[in-house]
Amino acid sequence: MDAATGGSFRGNSGSRYTFQPNSFRTKNGAMVTGNVEIEVREMLKPSDMIFWKVLSVSNGEPLISGGEVQVTIRQNGQELLLADGMTYSVQLPQFGANNTGMDLFLGAPKAEDPVNMVNWQQVRKDSTGGGQGGGIPIGGIVHNADTITLFSDSVGWANADRFLTNPNYQSFTVNITGANITNSNQVTAYALYDNYNGVWPMMSISNSGVITETHVPDIPMHFVVIAIVNGRFYGGITSVTPANGNTYTVALAETHPNAFKIRIDGL
Repeated sequence: MDAATGGSFRGNSGSRYTFQPNSFRTKNGAMVTGNVEIEVREMLKPSDMIFWKVLSVSNGEPLISGGEVQVTIRQNGQELLLADGMTYSVQLPQFGANNTGMDLFLGAPKAEDPVNMVNWQQVRKDSTGGGQGGGIPIGGIVHNADTITLFSDSVGWANADRFLTNPNYQSFTVNITGANITNSNQVTAYALYDNYNGVWPMMSISNSGVITETHVPDIPMHFVVIAIVNGRFYGGITSVTPANGNTYTVALAETHPNAFKIRIDGL
């Protein structure tokens, strides 16, 4: 893209990105001219969030997502920022019911977490220091008929999100069968909400494959469990509405990651 003119392009998922003219600067503050390279990653569905390890979680609380993106801008191998007062926008297609009440969240990388690499922080318009240009952050979410438009003055991770409304959290147990689980590091497990775009990681897993969960609401969902045992990929899915004190079972079967991703997309 020509930095002087800006422009638009489409992502692989039907999204559309737009950048304003003269909107890029170096990390030293110099305005950028000439062509720049823009790379985007999109996590619009639960399967994307799981396989990219970018879940809809903010400070330990579950979120409903309208779509997660990562934007990186470079020139001659050097990463660039947005100039003061500039934003980019991305129109995110919505799958299923349109989720109202979304707000802008920015992501902070947390590479030490093997399940979730990003923590989402809600952008506060009444505070300072949120944007890469300093001062009051510029950005937000606009709801359209079948899309959400995200505006942000920061490159990196951005997300259209909202918190769950009055979640009634349940405490229950999940047993994993179908594979010889001997170490909790072999397993990752998730709760995928049926009527909302969100993924919660179930983290309390014993070395024998028993999950203890206390932070999942009593709404229709699917438990999704992935295991890597002796270099082989296993997956299992169970439909539930969690209730206090219940015990559930997820049966694993050996499969291919691409085939399992398609199963998740079909939920």
